[in-house]
Amino acid sequence: MSRLVDAATTARHLGVPVSWVEEQTRRGCVPHVPLGRYRRYDLERIDEWWRSLVCEPQSAPRRKPTA
Repeated sequence: MSRLVDAATTARHLGVPVSWVEEQTRRGCVPHVPLGRYRRYDLERIDEWWRSLVCEPQSAPRRKPTA
């Protein structure tokens, strides 16, 4: 396991607000380690989770030409 970091460091790493990390943690969406009242994050696990969220582009449906 790599070094655990706080929500602020995780937010900077992801490029999102700290409030987003905290809310997603409360919802149980973000992988975290509960340490009493504190929540800490393993950036390697965060990166794996983040990659799992990537939506691959799909080909656009072909539109019929209008006359």
